[in-house]
Amino acid sequence: MVSETVRTLLNQIEDATAKPHRIAFDGRLIVRGSARIPEGWFE
Repeated sequence: MVSETVRTLLNQIEDATAKPHRIAFDGRLIVRGSARIPEGWFE
């Protein structure tokens, strides 16, 4: 996750015309007291 973030930031710094893009990372949702739990979500 960190390496892809760094790669994206460096690419945007080196190439001002680089377009932003979305990256999906697999990860577990950590439910905390202030979290908005998605509707229909089960642990």
